[in-house]
Amino acid sequence: MYQAEIEKVYCVTLNKPLDPARLLPEGKAYWTYLGSLTTPPCSESVTWILFKEPIEVSHEQLELFREMRCYDAAEECPCDATLNKQFEYGKVINNFRPPLELGNRQLREVDSY
Repeated sequence: MYQAEIEKVYCVTLNKPLDPARLLPEGKAYWTYLGSLTTPPCSESVTWILFKEPIEVSHEQLELFREMRCYDAAEECPCDATLNKQFEYGKVINNFRPPLELGNRQLREVDSY
C-alpha cells in the first residue's frame, strides 16, 4: 500500500507513482457494450466495461469514496445550487439507476488484453 501525506485541505500527495493497473483484477477478461449514463440526461455516450472477475471494495473504502467531492472544497459547487439530488455539497451520491435490459446493444467478450 502507498503511504501518503494528507494535508488539511484533503489533498493527497503520493510518495510513489500510482499504478492504476494494480487496481484491476488479475484476470483481465471482460465484457463491453455501448450504453448510457446512469444519471439524467442518461445520454448514450458511455462504453461500459464489466470485468468477469469482480473488483471488491470494503465497506470502509466505499464510505471513503462517497466522501470524495467533485470540486475543490474552497469553491462553491455549481451542482449544489441545482435541484439535482444526486449531489450533496459536491459529494456524488445516488448516481445510479436500476439496470436496464440489454435491448439491441451488441455485447462483446474480450478474453484478455
